[in-house]
Amino acid sequence: QCATVVVLLHTLETNIVAIARQSIEVLTAAHHRLAVASLLRMVCDAVVELDADLNMVEDCPALSNALFRAKGKSLQGLPLKQFFILGDEGQIEELLSFPNTTSAASDPSAALVTAKMFHVRLRDSWGNAVPFELFHVPFKSLGDDMRHLVGLREHGDYQDGRRGTEGSPAVCEAPGGAS
Repeated sequence: QCATVVVLLHTLETNIVAIARQSIEVLTAAHHRLAVASLLRMVCDAVVELDADLNMVEDCPALSNALFRAKGKSLQGLPLKQFFILGDEGQIEELLSFPNTTSAASDPSAALVTAKMFHVRLRDSWGNAVPFELFHVPFKSLGDDMRHLVGLREHGDYQDGRRGTEGSPAVCEAPGGAS
């Protein structure tokens, strides 16, 4: 009986430690995501979260405004690549892909923290190519699904001199204030 009690106590302790470790990892991941979103908000005109298929998780009025889209048309569920200039969307999809096979092959955890920035052109509702800087940070959601935080900043000094304007940063936040 004593041996049974010892085994049960050891099993219980192991389970409690595993649950505590998992809780700490979830909280740490949530804090890292909030920190990254906060940094993106400071420098970008719009911040959006994308699912594994690169579709927008929620509406983003700031991006709608930047692209002169009609009010009341939600971006939720739309693929981000829909707004890229024809021919660019494949390149963008490749740049946003996860995992990055070169870094993931040598160190799978490195691909999770690899932030990227590149120049893109989005098409506004009038058909104009609007230059943006796109900031990308991949992360795993609480359900262990791949997600992407993308910050977009309109860029007036694009390589070929296309138009751009400066504006005050706007953020797309999830209900409850967290992006």
